[in-house]
Amino acid sequence: MADVAVVHLLDLADAKIEIIDLLIGEEAEVVGKRVQDLDLPKRGPGYVDLQSVSEGFPAAAAATSRNIALHENGLALEPRLAAARISEPSDKSFETYARAHAAITGPKLPESTNVHWNQGWFDAHLEYPIASERSDFSLELRLGLRRLKLFVSYLPPGGPARAYQLHGGAGRVALDPRWYQAAATFTASGFWHILGGLDHLLFLLCLVLPFRRLGWPLVAVITSFTVAHSITLIAAANGIEVSSHLVPEVSVHLLAATRTAHWLEYVDWADAILEEPMQVVDGSVVPPDRPGLGLVWSEEKLRRLEAL
Repeated sequence: MADVAVVHLLDLADAKIEIIDLLIGEEAEVVGKRVQDLDLPKRGPGYVDLQSVSEGFPAAAAATSRNIALHENGLALEPRLAAARISEPSDKSFETYARAHAAITGPKLPESTNVHWNQGWFDAHLEYPIASERSDFSLELRLGLRRLKLFVSYLPPGGPARAYQLHGGAGRVALDPRWYQAAATFTASGFWHILGGLDHLLFLLCLVLPFRRLGWPLVAVITSFTVAHSITLIAAANGIEVSSHLVPEVSVHLLAATRTAHWLEYVDWADAILEEPMQVVDGSVVPPDRPGLGLVWSEEKLRRLEAL
């Protein structure tokens, strides 16, 4: 089953939180069952009957809000359905809050439109009365499927939009977190990211194998890799260019895997012992495609150095 994309746009204003949510039809079993349980009216070979489908909107919105809980200062908020509609799979209104709001409050689809029941979109505009816009708000995706993803764009009053990507089982997530809450969230996310990727586990295994016993040298190697990896991720996220220093035979591979690679510092110190030294053509270097670092020692050059 494919991941489910659930897009929520939250706007905090006028003593209420407005949520416009976009829900894919049948991308995972849980969502498919929900649509079937609603028993939306159909016509022809499975098209949604847009003439009478509005009768099922309150039940559909209630089912959605039960699985996506919003809290103010730890207390659950109760939503009110302000508007709802069915839209086509090609609809792109949810790229911004303004476009989504205009679409859901605008004209509905013509009743003759063919929207298959498990391929279209159900759009719901939910309003949550709140006590104060300065309260602490949190969001929880109550579905336990980790492959179910929730994309959230939060618009606090007077501040820039904040984007979140949550998954089932992530627990309650603060929309305006303190620094320690954000640190805890990113630490847990990084831990599961490492455990969830076979390539990461194999890399860690390769780091551990050369060490006969666990100790500070191994901790130093893993810490150095973690710090370097974090630096490159931060640089990529902020568009900061990254360059290398010395050992171009190794750096060329690292820079090739870095999105914001700038330049490679080239020195020919290793040419004296390599079978095929690195070639610079028109100011560029192509990493070798041989196993490992692609380095092949020259036995003849090594013997010559031994004689010297």
